[in-house]
Amino acid sequence: MWHNRPMNGLGKIIQFSKPFHKLLVIISLLILFNAAITLVTPFLTKNVIDNIHDPKILATNIIYIFLVSIFGVFITSISNKLGDTLSAKLTVYLTDQFYSHTLKLSQEYFDSKMSGKIANQLKRGILSIGEFVGAATNFILPSIMQTIFTIGALTYQNRLIGLLAFILFPIYIYISHRSTKLWAKSETKKNKLDDEYTSRIVEALQNMKLIKVTSSQKDEMEYIDERLSNYRQIYAKQSTQYHLINTGRNIILEGVMIVIIIIALTQVTTGVLTLGALVMIIQLLSLLRRPLFSMSFMLERVQRANTGAKEYFDIINLPTNETIADSRIKPLYSNPTINLKQVSFSLNQKSIINNASLTIKPGENVAIIGPSGAGKTTLVNLMLRLYEPTKGYLSLDDKKYTDLTYQQTRSHFAYVFQDNELFSTTVKENVSYGQKSLSTKIINEALKNAHAYDFVMAMPDKINSQIGERGIKLSGGQKQRLQIARALANPAPILILDEATSSLDAKSESLIQQALLSATKTKTVIIIAHRFSTLQNVDRIIVIDKGKIVDQGSPATLAAKPGIFKELLQYQIQGNQKLLAKYDIIE
Repeated sequence: MWHNRPMNGLGKIIQFSKPFHKLLVIISLLILFNAAITLVTPFLTKNVIDNIHDPKILATNIIYIFLVSIFGVFITSISNKLGDTLSAKLTVYLTDQFYSHTLKLSQEYFDSKMSGKIANQLKRGILSIGEFVGAATNFILPSIMQTIFTIGALTYQNRLIGLLAFILFPIYIYISHRSTKLWAKSETKKNKLDDEYTSRIVEALQNMKLIKVTSSQKDEMEYIDERLSNYRQIYAKQSTQYHLINTGRNIILEGVMIVIIIIALTQVTTGVLTLGALVMIIQLLSLLRRPLFSMSFMLERVQRANTGAKEYFDIINLPTNETIADSRIKPLYSNPTINLKQVSFSLNQKSIINNASLTIKPGENVAIIGPSGAGKTTLVNLMLRLYEPTKGYLSLDDKKYTDLTYQQTRSHFAYVFQDNELFSTTVKENVSYGQKSLSTKIINEALKNAHAYDFVMAMPDKINSQIGERGIKLSGGQKQRLQIARALANPAPILILDEATSSLDAKSESLIQQALLSATKTKTVIIIAHRFSTLQNVDRIIVIDKGKIVDQGSPATLAAKPGIFKELLQYQIQGNQKLLAKYDIIE
């Protein structure tokens, strides 16, 4: 694979952007042609001055100078326009490739990374690459080609002057290279701080209620201010180093330029060079000043693009097993049996699920219970194939997960997560997420079954109402009911409810339990719950503790024997009895 070959960031960018190679070649040829015709004007000027007393030659050369200049303007405009087009297309392409690749990464990656940092790396990487391509096509490549042709022209005119001009470049490149290396070290430190405070700002915006109710605004400002202060200090040092080196570099440039002009003037007085040749040499030296003065800019852009490309390809090169389906895949089985065979799972070298074997039959209503941190949600995430088992395997009927695509596996599941998994769009688009073709009738039916229909109809635009970022315009219970509606609208044969009614009041929970019981008669239902009111209608309870399945059976069977289920049940009953007694509802 190309990304396994040892090459720098720019090499990877060039190879990765293969769809735009033809456009890049066209731009390069235009730049090459423009660099060549730029040298025509100094030669024509020499001819004008050396034949100043010949009106015919004078007029002809002036016309040629005008035509060459106009032609050069057109070529520059075209190449710059194509360069901007290439930069824009490459930016879109790289963004699309990044997002596509990110969507195929394992859930484990997102569990260990901050979303703000990922977004910041994308922004910085794409921006630096896009800026480099724009600068390369509009400035860097033209400067390089112009430099090569100009030194060639100076050498052709006078070898000593050509040699002195040539010597300037390795000296200048070396000094600029050292300067940009120092700049890059500081840039890496700044990028780290940038990731930290950007991620924190994103987290703060998502947890604004917590910040306000705990009066932590000052703490948040201090956290950000500390990193911004460090960022400013690094930048100040970076800027000082740059300007000191730049001053020394430009003194060297001016010194060599003066030496060249003195040599040229001396040769004019001795008759070695004509006055026209002197003017031409001065013009050619003027052409050299631009790339020399801009050497640090060019190398800085190269360095920044390399750094941005590294961050970009650090993510692009992460292995993925998933693919993106062209369309939604229908379930392979109408009523599959779920099997877990000696499944173990470890995350960050910590064992979470240990040798779990389990069979869930079609149409069965199963609950998974256990203490907090026992591994209940992880077990369900393995069923959803958000994680891959470290050992053992899972299957639908007799088909192992590894023999199915991720989409084929997940098409059998509808689910309600414990967290609010909603988008900042309309009620309709949230309920139909993943199933764009759902009719309004089905959406309304799902809303009714989830007891969300009434509050949705009370909203200004009904099912077309915007709910805000992560459903911020809704209450906790309303958010959860929308998620339940989304799951009920899904025709998948298996429904997973991870604390699906935890944000609801007792009455709403009871109503939704009845609705779920009615709506899921043809589905296999898997429930994760702490509240035992959720377990009234289950066929079987699976007890998990410290990553192990320690017991299973009907609620009546487990309640009649010692174990975690009975212990948790007694705690809840005792709590309810104390509450009832407190208000003299029972003796």
